[in-house]
Amino acid sequence: MLSMTGFGRFEVNAQNNMTITSEVSSINRKQLEMRISLPPDMNRFELDLRNAVSGFFSRGAVSVRVTVKSAELRSGELNLPDASQFDQLIKFVASARERNKISGEVNVEALLSVPGVFQAPAPSSDDDELKKLLLEAVCGACRNCRTSRENEGAALKNDFSSRIDTLESKLEEIKTHLPEIVAAGKARLMEKIAELKLELDLTDPAFLREVVYLTDKSDVTEEVVRLQSHFVQFRSYLAKDEPCGRNLDFLAQEMFREINTLGNKSGNSSISPLVVFFKTELEKIREQIQNVE
Repeated sequence: MLSMTGFGRFEVNAQNNMTITSEVSSINRKQLEMRISLPPDMNRFELDLRNAVSGFFSRGAVSVRVTVKSAELRSGELNLPDASQFDQLIKFVASARERNKISGEVNVEALLSVPGVFQAPAPSSDDDELKKLLLEAVCGACRNCRTSRENEGAALKNDFSSRIDTLESKLEEIKTHLPEIVAAGKARLMEKIAELKLELDLTDPAFLREVVYLTDKSDVTEEVVRLQSHFVQFRSYLAKDEPCGRNLDFLAQEMFREINTLGNKSGNSSISPLVVFFKTELEKIREQIQNVE
């Protein structure tokens, strides 16, 4: 089982004094959503990286951030833009403002925030080699992120198993009340008949069939059996090494529906606390399932 929350980091040192660092983080989403941040001069590799990342995750909002540093920059030295090129940029903007009759002066601070102005020169590496290095960095970070998701997934799996154990024990308590639930349903029916003062032949087969039918409507055996079946299915998904979040979410909804029907049909005050506890635990399970891939 995998959680959808995780983080991974990986660094690749190239022979041409270049360091590529990739950071991958993920949070829960219904589908796979990907956001990749690359240095502007490497955007041409985004599709290759998307294809690689999609091989590691099936669900979740995954953010990939890649940074490149050159060893040619001394420690603590700012990566400033080329002065002559920046001057040309200022002149170009000033000329454009003049041609288009735009008043005011060039905002130098705004130009400094333009993407690429502070960008380090493109690494001196051909495309194939550079793509290989980028994929190595990103795939390494994805593996580490996936490991993080596996660790959290293991904790979620243990929590689910513990809560299902608890629900099974509560269902066993509910089962002990089944005979009195049916008897109480029959008693309520007979009381209603007596209250209406109807003259009925209590030995009439047609009347007895109706009594049996109405009594069966208060029988919750069907809901109990379905809940037991859902528990078995839930555990089978926990045992599989594949994405199961959607399946678990569906089962949790079905269990909630069954226990809700059981509570409404029984009309028995003795099991009401058990039903409330059951629903509370299911809500906790459903909340946690939203983090499962």
